[in-house]
Formats: sequence, structure tokens, C-alpha cells
Amino acid sequence: MIYPREANYVICGFSAPFKEHSPMGMWGFSIGLKASFAKKCLERKITQENVDNMTNMGKELVARTFSDKYGIRDPHHFFEDGKEYNMLLKWVTVPGNACDVGNAGVTMKQIMKMKDEDMLEYHPHNVDSMSQATVLLSLFLQWYSFAYALTSK
Repeated sequence: MIYPREANYVICGFSAPFKEHSPMGMWGFSIGLKASFAKKCLERKITQENVDNMTNMGKELVARTFSDKYGIRDPHHFFEDGKEYNMLLKWVTVPGNACDVGNAGVTMKQIMKMKDEDMLEYHPHNVDSMSQATVLLSLFLQWYSFAYALTSK
């Protein structure tokens, strides 16, 4: 395993909702990914085989927690330029009502213009349970391990 010498991400708000609030949609958390790392990931092209491998590993992770009666969709989604994928994660998703953590609306061009110390923000959508939150975080960490290994060479 390759360990980074500095933190490339921060996780905010990974906790249970307050008891007086409805738990629906309240299990979300946010992730900040350092822009310098995001840019490295954008520059690292990956093949359809790489995408398929990540998809299969992600589906295995999701299947450990969720039954397949709802169908397990592709959990990892990557930025692409129309011709090829790159290693930067766009969002992760798990079974539920459009349950994901992602950076909707941010373009590759905007990311490349960010200052290296800025953070690319990933935000939750419809995270209704601890199971969903835990698997979403696990999917992000799974992606990060591979992304770091592929961009640190």
C-alpha cells in the first residue's frame, strides 16, 4: 500500500442526525478534495477496463450491505471528455432514492482553474440511513486508494 505524505481530502459531518429531526436525508456528509490532487486525477486517463474493474469492486462492496432487489447500479462515476475517462471521481451512488455524494455542476475546465490549495467539494443527496452513508464513504475511500496509487507514480 502506498501512503500519502499529506492529506488530500477532508470529511465533514459524518455523524447521526439530531434526534429531534427526521432522519430522512439527514445522514449526509461532505468531502473536500484538494484541487492539486483533483487536477492530477483529471490528467490521469483510464481505460474502459479500469472503469469496469472499479465498477465491479464497487458493486461487490455495495452488495455486502444492500440486497439486489432494488438493483445495484454502477456505484462510481468518473469525469470524461466525451472520448475517454480520467481518474477523477464525479460521484458515488448506492441504492435508494437518488442517494449519492458528488460534485454536481463542476466542470473539468473549472477544476483546472482552481488554486492548488482550494477544495473540490462533494455534497450528499438523499442519504437517509447510516448504511447508505457508510457505503458511500467506503466507495469514496476505495476510489481514493486507487486514484492515489495511479497518480503517485
